[in-house]
Amino acid sequence: MPEPRWRFAEMPPAAINENPVQGEFFTAASDLPERFVREAIQNSLDAKDETRDGPVRVRFAFSETPLPATAAGRYVEGIRAHLEGVAQIQPGTALGQTRPMDELTAVREALDLLDRDMSSLVVEDFGTTGLTGRVDANEPLEEGNDF
Repeated sequence: MPEPRWRFAEMPPAAINENPVQGEFFTAASDLPERFVREAIQNSLDAKDETRDGPVRVRFAFSETPLPATAAGRYVEGIRAHLEGVAQIQPGTALGQTRPMDELTAVREALDLLDRDMSSLVVEDFGTTGLTGRVDANEPLEEGNDF
């Protein structure tokens, strides 16, 4: 099975360039850890294995040793080009929309992190169906694309 990769859909020229999820979950004013934990737990609850008794359990653990940047590269492959493209868009120029400066700063800081050793956060769930889709499925209606 191929390793998961970061993939981003290309924006068609006539599409509205808006991502309401990003505005809801990843704003500078938000409580990011709380939102991340809530979303992870909700995803696990949505994947509860109904054939088993017992509750869904979720475990969060930080790595004790950072992963060297050379080894971490396999987990962030594909995201660098996307972040570089976003970082080139200056505030107020993204297809006539404004881009807050703090968002642009966060994207540039994320790019810098790709070249450093990385700590990791592991999220595990138990009592769920697990990830059952294909990591190489790309299209929303493609058979097996429930990864």
